[in-house]
Amino acid sequence: MTKPSGTPFLLFAFLQCFVLFVAIGVAGMGFGGLFGAQNKDQALMGERLLLGGALLTALAGLLLILSIVTGFALRAGASWAPWLAKVTAWIAAVEFPLGTAFAVYRFRRQRQ
Repeated sequence: MTKPSGTPFLLFAFLQCFVLFVAIGVAGMGFGGLFGAQNKDQALMGERLLLGGALLTALAGLLLILSIVTGFALRAGASWAPWLAKVTAWIAAVEFPLGTAFAVYRFRRQRQ
């Protein structure tokens, strides 16, 4: 079996930066909609956007940190890096569609 490369994890971390910025924007729209609402329906929509954006921000931030650590650990040849790669791929599978595609790629590549 070949030595695993950290490059896919570092590329995934780069893409997570964009997801993180979009998530912060969604949370900001929800925050603005929550306080700028003129009726109850608009306030409910703002609340949902704020909660969804906050959850996506937390998930994207976690995946960004895990991907960077995993990528550099794999490149350095750390003994614990393959285990962290599996954990990162499992957590990434939750984030549809980008994380799911990355997790499928990672697990298929691991078999080869």
